[in-house]
Amino acid sequence: MNGSVLENRVHAEWLEPTDHGWLVHLLIRSRAAHTAIVGVHEGRLVMTVAVPPIEGRSNLMISKTIAARLNQAVDEVTLVSGLKSKKKTVRVAERWTRQVMIQRLEPSV
Repeated sequence: MNGSVLENRVHAEWLEPTDHGWLVHLLIRSRAAHTAIVGVHEGRLVMTVAVPPIEGRSNLMISKTIAARLNQAVDEVTLVSGLKSKKKTVRVAERWTRQVMIQRLEPSV
């Protein structure tokens, strides 16, 4: 494993512990060809979203995607900031260790 990937796994600024789970900081790119976690930029996971940001559809897709990657129910992933912003933060109910969270959410290569 190269040094930058290992460093991203150890430091993962986009993942913040809370008393009841985790905060995941995201940067959203809407109207993409597919929904995926594609990178890290300025301490946020970069997620492309294939649905338009109309009537909460994009936010719902974000929650569904995070929940699916973590094998958790959608109602365990809650948007806590950035309702109408490209910079969003979701809260994930506590179930996994930091290492598992990073493994399951790190960008697809």
